[in-house]
Amino acid sequence: MKERQVQDGEKQAAKDALTGYLRDHGVDQYCLELLWRTVIAFQNYPFTTCGRGTRPGIEFRYTVSVDVGRSGKRYQGTCVDGYGNELFIPASNEPR
Repeated sequence: MKERQVQDGEKQAAKDALTGYLRDHGVDQYCLELLWRTVIAFQNYPFTTCGRGTRPGIEFRYTVSVDVGRSGKRYQGTCVDGYGNELFIPASNEPR
């Protein structure tokens, strides 16, 4: 899978743009694009689930599909140029 590294400044800018827009305007088409840009900015970031009881959380990372043009599977909905609109979370943190 093609991967583009996103810098920390881009992550913060994506988060700030989304939270600011939601605060000022609510959800609309532009908001959905901001949401996808934020999801893209945080792909491969090490997240951790909250765990349960005494069991610790599990670390996971995700990737977003790249746009494969006319030949690949496409779902309707908002997407960002250059990316598909599928989110991949591998089981047991194994690379795909």
